[in-house]
Amino acid sequence: MCTAGMGVLFLALILLAWLPEGASILPVIWRLALAGIGTALFSSPNTSAAMSAVPLSQRGVASGMVATARNLGMVIGIALAGAIFHGMFQKLSGGVALQQYDDALAPAFKAAFNWAMCAGAVTAAIGLILAHLRGPDRK
Repeated sequence: MCTAGMGVLFLALILLAWLPEGASILPVIWRLALAGIGTALFSSPNTSAAMSAVPLSQRGVASGMVATARNLGMVIGIALAGAIFHGMFQKLSGGVALQQYDDALAPAFKAAFNWAMCAGAVTAAIGLILAHLRGPDRK
């Protein structure tokens, strides 16, 4: 299930990167929902695998470590995506800040968004490979 979840997340991030400029809210919603499904498919079995790999007496510590790693990963991922988006937008817009955004900057905005989503997709692809190499989920 972990591998499938990472695969779904990878697909969702690629689909977000390919989102057409000026798309309505519905295509955004279903792509984000797909990312949520992928995350859900990955998280629960991954936590279960981590918890079943430690002795019962150490599960409290393991639970804290799993939660810390998950939260740290989310925070770093969001920060990196934001940094990639900001850096690419600055480069593609000729140094214009987002506070000065107007419709003429839409192509730069979309391209910067694509870079951020593709970086996330690469990360998900690495996670997919690692989950696959770990082997099947054990009960």
